[in-house]
Amino acid sequence: MKNLAIIAYSRKAVNEYRNLFEKILENRVLISTYCMEDGSIYQPIQADLAVISSDDMLPLAKKQLASGITLVTAALTISRKGFEAIQALPPRTRALMVNVNRNLSLQCVEQIYHLGATHLELIPYTPYTELHQRVDVAISPGEAWAVPASVSQIVEIGRRCIDISTIVFVLITLGFPELFLTPAVQEYCATIMPANYGTSFPYAKDRDFRGEYGIGAEEKSGVIAFANDGIIKTYNELAVKLVGLSGERMEGRHMLDIFDSAAVRESIQNMKPGQKRKITVRKKDLYVRLNMEHEASDGVLNYITLEPVPELPSRGKRTLGRGYTAKYYFSSHKRDCAYFCPRRDQPCLH
Repeated sequence: MKNLAIIAYSRKAVNEYRNLFEKILENRVLISTYCMEDGSIYQPIQADLAVISSDDMLPLAKKQLASGITLVTAALTISRKGFEAIQALPPRTRALMVNVNRNLSLQCVEQIYHLGATHLELIPYTPYTELHQRVDVAISPGEAWAVPASVSQIVEIGRRCIDISTIVFVLITLGFPELFLTPAVQEYCATIMPANYGTSFPYAKDRDFRGEYGIGAEEKSGVIAFANDGIIKTYNELAVKLVGLSGERMEGRHMLDIFDSAAVRESIQNMKPGQKRKITVRKKDLYVRLNMEHEASDGVLNYITLEPVPELPSRGKRTLGRGYTAKYYFSSHKRDCAYFCPRRDQPCLH
């Protein structure tokens, strides 16, 4: 019997996906679930196919995936009932599109417009967004907790659903294409809005694939995930390199203990979710951002991302003419500027 792994942030999400695939696959496949909320993501994952809820899960999950597993990031769409609620809003309604982070919010905005609800003005919103003007309507894909208190009307469209394109891919990959014609699949199709726009499908043959979706690709950010008590659960290799702990394991350590400066530890401890700061760790300048991803079941994923600060080009010297080099001096006095210029017969650059 073949094995299907389902990977998501929360228990609620993996259980919903499991129930869907059990019904569609008619119990022909052994299904295992892994999520961040209960820590099951930290155990080795063996399967013929893994369905991952979002690209954000890849840095956390790929360390546990056995070699040779086919991966697919689930394409998500909106339920037909939820889209009808959006369509029912009056023309020119200004509405917040609420989600846990900006990328997901923008995805929802793009999807709603693509499906035809162009009569609205949708404003991407996350729990950390500052509103500079009043907006009375918010659209929530199961994230009502994130709607600002000032909003008077919440249009709840429900958690986004797995699109039929992902279901077709799963059926073909596992060797059951005939199941697409079953009543279970047809009934499910009737409840969702098809959202495959003909773009490239987000899958990779195995975790060493280097492609658009970051599976095994060069990592651009260090990621350190930790529990509510600050204990590190997982991380990627770039994070180890950036904090200067190559060769040392970080699981089980307190997140603040990996930083060598008390000032840096205090700075990170006082950060607000979504905030980005510049810090110095072992003589390296880094940008650090604190993230907290809430789920409908009130589970929270805490993680920080680390990125090296780009080096600015040097402006120390500039050649003015053959045999002459001038330094930049920062002074508010013209007479000082004239004094430091090496040649009085050339235009001053200060």
